[in-house]
Amino acid sequence: MNIQPNIRFSFVDFAEQTLVSEPSKSLTRYALESLLGYLRETGADDLEEHVVREWIARMSIEGKKNSTCKRYFTKVQAVYKHWLGDGCSGTFDSLAKFVDSLKETSDRNVSRNGEMVKRLFGRNERSDDWQTVCICLYLLYNPMASLADVVDLTFDSAPQFCPQIADIINSFDSSHGRKYVFALKQGKSRPNEICRKLTRQLQDLLTSVGMKFEYGFSRSSITAIWIDAALKANVALSGIRSCVGAIPPEYPALSLVGRFDFPVVDKENIICQVADSINCHAKRWFAMKLRPGVKAENIEEAIKECLPGRLNTIELFYPTRAEVRKANKKRIVENIPILPDILFFKSTRDRVKSLFASIGNLAWCFRTTNAPDSDYSVISHREMLSFQRCIGQFTEDMRMELIDTGQQLVRGRRVKITGGVMAGYQGEIIDVENEPGKRVFFLSIANNKKARWTAEVEDVFIQPLD
Repeated sequence: MNIQPNIRFSFVDFAEQTLVSEPSKSLTRYALESLLGYLRETGADDLEEHVVREWIARMSIEGKKNSTCKRYFTKVQAVYKHWLGDGCSGTFDSLAKFVDSLKETSDRNVSRNGEMVKRLFGRNERSDDWQTVCICLYLLYNPMASLADVVDLTFDSAPQFCPQIADIINSFDSSHGRKYVFALKQGKSRPNEICRKLTRQLQDLLTSVGMKFEYGFSRSSITAIWIDAALKANVALSGIRSCVGAIPPEYPALSLVGRFDFPVVDKENIICQVADSINCHAKRWFAMKLRPGVKAENIEEAIKECLPGRLNTIELFYPTRAEVRKANKKRIVENIPILPDILFFKSTRDRVKSLFASIGNLAWCFRTTNAPDSDYSVISHREMLSFQRCIGQFTEDMRMELIDTGQQLVRGRRVKITGGVMAGYQGEIIDVENEPGKRVFFLSIANNKKARWTAEVEDVFIQPLD
């Protein structure tokens, strides 16, 4: 009798029942336990083709021999056909040829190479190969960038969504009309020649710190190190596949994973997650609350006095707007804080605690929760850039205030502003009562603290993201 799938019970239910009758050391049991474990781990509740692809790819990447992967696939395929019923075909039949074409992964240097990356962090601007180090790290943090992208990278086009990438870009001097981030003799040499020379320089650099490349060196060798870091950061295979172009020879099983059309924001979030796992010492934006009577200038003076030399490594940002008034027939210009008593600062995460150990009598730093041992709250790099860009365009009718969002219900869709003064902003937008056309914008400072301001945005410039 044929069993009708998805009517009497699901394949997962059928597989679990099959396990009950299987001997403890049977290959079918091992195969089903492997698949069901993967389904539980990923939260998948249906056996779609992409799920099976990722299961096979995961087994291969984790070191199972291709012969074992194929045997597991065959055993689960038999159970699946039994569930479907005689004469039915399904997911597994269309994948059989892909599984048969799996190649062995013999290069075990990738993980070791990843451990060698930290040796690059010891280089600085005084190193002869500093630019090559920065290019290597840029390619490592951004798997979507090619060598040609590096050659063409300008200060105007450089991505700023990732703190680690931003630190690299900001370490180069953009003054005196310099156009390109990396000085590679653009305009004097052909792009292909520059890429070939750069490949040799990168190979020499990475070989000098102890890395080995069994399949030879190319751009994909650095991509392979990124994939290893992404796997260790628990990024899903579908997310990894969406961020890489050509598949490195070190990870042939990744070709089984379909390349989903992930939104750009999701890809950037994955890149940031992996960059954090590679280097957690990039500079981040935080916010401090000034104590009564304290001014931003007092914080700057305290840092100079208590932490000599530290001011050069901490960027302070206190947004103000110019306000003109008359006093005794004189025209006086005052800088009025846009967000009173909130001072933003950019620093590495490990230096925040020592900073407030010195200036804690003047200000305190926002944390993710109200607990005293909670982590300091990091402001989204993307949101902060958008906020800074908009600050310079604020007009008198745009009001900003600090609000407590701990119990506030935020209405509206997730949207992106595509034009006007707030172009590039992403977030929740709410109409202000009795003010048609007005929108409310937020900058998340901590879990329960947000800066809020209003601006007029036409509907045509509001693009839903969900």
